[in-house]
Amino acid sequence: MTQPISMSDLFQKLDQLGFTEKYIRDYGLPSWWDDELNNKSLAVLEGASYISDNLNIDFRSLISAEETIKFKTQVK
Repeated sequence: MTQPISMSDLFQKLDQLGFTEKYIRDYGLPSWWDDELNNKSLAVLEGASYISDNLNIDFRSLISAEETIKFKTQVK
């Protein structure tokens, strides 16, 4: 069984691409995001989905501890 992901984990991974926590909060997460959600697994997955869409990050690489984080690539 895999360990649940936290917002702290996401912030650390996104830091590898140069995104600061402030930038992620301002531009990646929805305006309704509250820090009480940071350690609730399902909420963190929803937050990761917003981050992925808003910052063009590959969702799987964002939530997987085994994968290196990367931007989405376009398939033609």
